[in-house]
Amino acid sequence: MNTRIRGALRRAGRPHGPHPEDDATTVRRSWRTTLAATAVAALALAGVTAIAGPAAAEEVADPAAVQSTQPAQDQATDPTTPAEQPVAEEPAAEPSTPVEEPAAEVPAEQPADAPAEAAPPADPPAEEAAPPAEEAEVPAEAAEVATDAPKAAAAKDVQTQLVPPGEEPVDKVTLCHRTGSYSNPYVVITPAANSVVGGQPSAVGHGEEHMGPIFYPEIPKHTEWGDIVPSFYYEEDGQVQFFPGLNWDSEGQLVYENDCMIEIPTPEVELEYETCVYYTPPFLTVYLYGLMENLDYRLTVENQDGVVDVQMISDTEGDTSFTWDPIPGGDYTVTLEQSFSGGEWEVVDEQMFTVEDCPVLDVTATGKGCITGQNGEGLVSISGMIVDEDYDWTLTGPGAPVSDTLTAPSESLDVPFGNLPPGDYEFMITWTGDDSITASAAFTVEPCPPAPPKPPAPPAPHVPSAPTGLAETGAAGTGGLLTAAMILLGLGGAALVARRIRTALARAEE
Repeated sequence: MNTRIRGALRRAGRPHGPHPEDDATTVRRSWRTTLAATAVAALALAGVTAIAGPAAAEEVADPAAVQSTQPAQDQATDPTTPAEQPVAEEPAAEPSTPVEEPAAEVPAEQPADAPAEAAPPADPPAEEAAPPAEEAEVPAEAAEVATDAPKAAAAKDVQTQLVPPGEEPVDKVTLCHRTGSYSNPYVVITPAANSVVGGQPSAVGHGEEHMGPIFYPEIPKHTEWGDIVPSFYYEEDGQVQFFPGLNWDSEGQLVYENDCMIEIPTPEVELEYETCVYYTPPFLTVYLYGLMENLDYRLTVENQDGVVDVQMISDTEGDTSFTWDPIPGGDYTVTLEQSFSGGEWEVVDEQMFTVEDCPVLDVTATGKGCITGQNGEGLVSISGMIVDEDYDWTLTGPGAPVSDTLTAPSESLDVPFGNLPPGDYEFMITWTGDDSITASAAFTVEPCPPAPPKPPAPPAPHVPSAPTGLAETGAAGTGGLLTAAMILLGLGGAALVARRIRTALARAEE
């Protein structure tokens, strides 16, 4: 409230310092106090004491606000005070002269002598006239702000809506220039109006060259649509010429006034895909909605390894879909393009998604020959398991099959089998969920080789035999022994003879 009042006083050019009319204001405040006291007393006698609150509240109002507003109220109600004087461009001291007259007309003793019933008509008109004065000025300030917004909005609307030329000759003309793009058939340009512009394109030239029809979404394939040029006057060689426009019928004018924009139906692309769930591989389905028969479409699916597939769509109106099942895991991009004229493709939509590869359950196995006696060994390696999932396995071979359930502790596992008799074996493992996934591997345990024979005893050393007719010699022959004996006998005999001879000779010498 106070803010609006201060703004109103500033606009009226009223100074903010003390004024000569302050004395009049003080007189009125004193009279109003007496009047309020009299009214309160009368109401109290009648038993209606609750109404005294507003009068007391009015009395305790801000004196500064009352002092600043009362001169304006006095001026509004006093017929002797010129209404326009506060706005006049005069020195600040001059407005005090017409304000002195109302102060003299209201003596301070008048409220005391006058009856209580006669007092209200004198002052209430001033009290009632003041609010209209305040309301007449305050909305003016608010109105400036309130009306500025619609003006700005209207100006903005005008800026974004084309207005055709009038009847005066113009130098330039704004028109809707055709493009080769189905999704954006027109652009706004403003070329020179006449055709004598030094070889540059002009509005007249556009109207004479781009003669196709107005674009519409169902326009036949490969059709070249035309510009939309408003009618206008222009000068050429000192003469005023008139151009009737191009495609300037009611439909063309609607497009022109809409800033050359035409609502184009855009196909909708919806992807449905799912990443790996246990051993169920990812898949992709692409749904296309709102296809136009007069357009060609190209749907491309690619991942980090390159293009996965390309689908060409022609002469199709409405909806269609394509499914790829399964697809490998990876980062995918799905792109839909459209073409109105051959070879010129526009991207309509592009979406990306990621799916994970599924594990591949696999088994490899190797067998070893017997180590002790008739026993052998096998080693089975399992990969692609899902941790904490249950797998049923079976080992078949010589003898009764062996089977059990394995809870996968990890994604891969080595399982040895011992004490296997020779023969062919097969290991099979199965995961059972919505589908059954099975992997198997075969191996062979070779029989033990036979024990090698004992080596033969080494042969006796060879002794050569003596020739026939000759005496046997050597340590192994009997002939040698006899000969040696005979020699020894001979020698012994000789020794005896020699001894005897020596004895005989000795005796002889004696």
